[in-house]
Amino acid sequence: MAEIKRKFHIQFKSIRNRMIFSFLLVFLAVIIFMGTGIYLFTVDMLESRNQRSYEQVLESAENVLADRISIYEGTARGILDNQSVQNTLQMEDDSSGEYMSQVRLNTLNPVGRECIYEMEDVIALYLFDNSGKFYYEDPGRSSSEAEALIDYEAMQESRWYAQALEAKGKEVFLGYDVISGQPNRMSCVKVINRLNTTEKIGLMVLSISRDSMRNVIGQFPIQRDIYVLLNEGTVVCQNGYDEESYGESLASILKNENDEYLITRHSCEEPEWSMVHVVRRSDVVAEASSVRNIIVITAVFAVAVMILLCVLQARQITRPLEQLKKDIQRVGEGKR
Repeated sequence: MAEIKRKFHIQFKSIRNRMIFSFLLVFLAVIIFMGTGIYLFTVDMLESRNQRSYEQVLESAENVLADRISIYEGTARGILDNQSVQNTLQMEDDSSGEYMSQVRLNTLNPVGRECIYEMEDVIALYLFDNSGKFYYEDPGRSSSEAEALIDYEAMQESRWYAQALEAKGKEVFLGYDVISGQPNRMSCVKVINRLNTTEKIGLMVLSISRDSMRNVIGQFPIQRDIYVLLNEGTVVCQNGYDEESYGESLASILKNENDEYLITRHSCEEPEWSMVHVVRRSDVVAEASSVRNIIVITAVFAVAVMILLCVLQARQITRPLEQLKKDIQRVGEGKR
């Protein structure tokens, strides 16, 4: 009889513990599911909201880019509409070497110097006729250095030359220096047509300071952000990045292979130009941390309450079993 009582007592305790454990397991699953759902929804909402804001910022930056480009377009058109330039490029030139004849150079010098010294961001001007003879105004570069750089046949095989031909007289802006490859320069290239015709009479290359483009993206706060201006996928300028702070290259950040960053990309109307905004996802979802903390605190409190309720409920359910146990004991003792 004592053995039966002991087994019954163990089974009774096991039933009550299983009930409490089952209630807690279901409750915890519900809490975890709801908490995770709320947290993920908050993160997604924060990322979407911030990405829309960044898109608006990049759209406003594109307006600044368009203003800068329109200034250089005006400069280029002013040069090519100059009657002296038109006449000079159509002149016969029997001089030896790559340079235009002295007569042509003397005609173009005032135009080139006015362009370079009156336009702050224009560094150099190169003009070519159809035969490849050229005029240049590039302060600090000697004639021998300029002649060594120019290979008109190779230029005609380049991608940028093909782009200029495809543009059919429209300016093409490139984020690199097509003449010498200097990292602090970008280029505006344009096929020169005879006025009011589509007849090609030459080619123009304006070398422009890359620093002029910093104004496009340099107006925004960079406490935790990176702004990048790209042309054909190549970085023209950036604001907010330094390798020491980020511990990896800008190219690696833009690839974002580990999805560590929230990247907003904006394609500009100007062909092959785009802008990118980069921010760490952890910074964007920092606000969600407070939501997560609230969820954890609520879950702990709810579990404590649930344990108390489960114990009370289990007692109510097991009370009849306790009564049955007493009745069995009385029967076993010969009592009624």
